[in-house]
Amino acid sequence: MLELAKNNQRIYLTPEDGVFAQKADKDTPNAVKVTYLDKRTKQEVTKYRIEYQSVEGLILNIKYRQTEYGDYYNVEFDDAVVSFKVGSPYFNSFVEKILNANIAEPVRLEAYDYIPKGKVKSKRGIGIVQKGEKLFAKFFNEKPKDYPLVNDEQAAEMGRSYWKGYYLLLDFFYKKQMDALIDSKFGSTFKKPEIEEVAFEDMAKPVKKSTKKAYDGSDLPPAVEPEGPLPWEVDASQA
Repeated sequence: MLELAKNNQRIYLTPEDGVFAQKADKDTPNAVKVTYLDKRTKQEVTKYRIEYQSVEGLILNIKYRQTEYGDYYNVEFDDAVVSFKVGSPYFNSFVEKILNANIAEPVRLEAYDYIPKGKVKSKRGIGIVQKGEKLFAKFFNEKPKDYPLVNDEQAAEMGRSYWKGYYLLLDFFYKKQMDALIDSKFGSTFKKPEIEEVAFEDMAKPVKKSTKKAYDGSDLPPAVEPEGPLPWEVDASQA
């Protein structure tokens, strides 16, 4: 467990840059300053966050949320809520690993973001550890029949427009897997899609990342922010 929540209040986290981030401000003790490049304005934007390397405990519920900024699944622990954005490599990775977990037993989530040897782009995702063992991705060795496969010929011919459509299909596949898990494990607690306003203020892309360690930061108000690139701007290998 994080052992950070006070007064029965959970903290809200999003995976980004290989950590679980909680919104903060510049006056928060030990807050990490992160600089982002806003693709729309081409301007650098600065924000502050509290960073956690892992989240551990029993998953009490998973709730689906629709917002004007995209679709999210909130994974609820006793002291924290981790918000995964549909279409992000963190969400896809979480789904593949959690399908191999015993949802009735505690798990430890670990975010990662690194550049594999010989590669240019970073690989992002979620590692899950249960009973001291790291879990493998459900579809690592064999893809199910409804898993969308890449058509190299079409991809070469259509370029960016092909990948946009492909990742929409991939999003649908992972949402379907997650919804089935929620329905089977949490039953009547499954929240059907609904519109809910969330104060997401920053849709920028990070250009710098910090390794500064976090503090307990549980006195901050809950907040959820989107992270990561657009789905079609991520290599299929990162899914």
